[in-house]
Amino acid sequence: MSTKILLHNLTIKGIENVPGVLNYDQRSLVLSSSGDTVITRNKFDKDYLKYLDELGYDTGTLNYYFSKTPKQTYDSIFFEPELAEFLKDKSNMKLSTYNLTALESNFAQQNNLRFSSSYKVAEKYGRKSYFREVCKKLDLPVANGFE
Repeated sequence: MSTKILLHNLTIKGIENVPGVLNYDQRSLVLSSSGDTVITRNKFDKDYLKYLDELGYDTGTLNYYFSKTPKQTYDSIFFEPELAEFLKDKSNMKLSTYNLTALESNFAQQNNLRFSSSYKVAEKYGRKSYFREVCKKLDLPVANGFE
């Protein structure tokens, strides 16, 4: 199994104004496997790591990068020179992201990371609204809800 880089950044403009939302990237730990690299804005709480280890995750076998940017915004981590330096020996690894946008795609290209999707497709079709619309067109049942 090949290792991957997990960067589950929320890249929605204005999202940084929602309290605590910039720590969403820490959830990527549950998708990690031994040897993966996890990139987050802040260091993990020791109790959180202990909890995950008790659940069977082996957080001690992961590589970590924590943001150096003092003021965090939705896109700040992509422009850190320290992150680019950290990724130099990890070129051609696969980048796993939460939200695929042009920012993630550009970041992957600049750092020679493999990326398996097109951000243009994801930005257009990777939304709950579009999924519901397609289900209705195909006459597939979809739970009641709204956007």
